[in-house]
Amino acid sequence: MAWLSYFLTSMDTSEEKYYRKCLRCKERQVIVACGNCGGTKLGRGENNEGTLGLFCEQCERGYTRWTCLSCKTNNPIAKTIVYWNSAFKNDD
Repeated sequence: MAWLSYFLTSMDTSEEKYYRKCLRCKERQVIVACGNCGGTKLGRGENNEGTLGLFCEQCERGYTRWTCLSCKTNNPIAKTIVYWNSAFKNDD
């Protein structure tokens, strides 16, 4: 599986190649533009406590966890971000 550590600089959400996969139900959700400013470039970083997360390169807002829309599991970003391309046909 391609984890967050594979992102070298940033991800462009307009390409729809990145998604989150719930740890419990395995539901996939495409990562979209920043909900605050609409920026499409997200980069990895750490919050003040040192927790890995995704942060908007435009407004610098971000998040370290997300809630699955299907099963309501609170997931950490660091273990649930996946890059999809033809090389990752089965990421389970």
